[in-house]
Amino acid sequence: AFSVVQQGIITFLREVSPTPAWCCVIMWLRQHGAVLGVTIPLVFHVLLQPRYLGSLPVDSLVTIAVVAGAVLGSSCCRTFWGLWLEKRDHLESPYRVLLLFPHMSSKARSRASDAMRLAFRKGASVTTTT
Repeated sequence: AFSVVQQGIITFLREVSPTPAWCCVIMWLRQHGAVLGVTIPLVFHVLLQPRYLGSLPVDSLVTIAVVAGAVLGSSCCRTFWGLWLEKRDHLESPYRVLLLFPHMSSKARSRASDAMRLAFRKGASVTTTT
């Protein structure tokens, strides 16, 4: 009976877990979403307001906008890939959904991932022996 419950939990987690890339996107948005949400409107405001850069010729404004977009894009990519490389082992594991639980300490996440790893092994051994 216990193995049936474990199989149900494992199946549930496999079905509800987003792909590794989406898990990383969610984690990235949690870490950097507020900064991005403030920065993008601020950049648009500075580029469009005549008091700041909006009074510049269109050719100059386009160049500045491209440079600002390149800086924002490269910083987003750098932070995303940094997060991916930092959490890669967890993101590519079947228990990656644990990364999405808010306010979970690394110690609690480590214990939960060990328990999930053990449950996956037991579930795999039950399915191969029956």
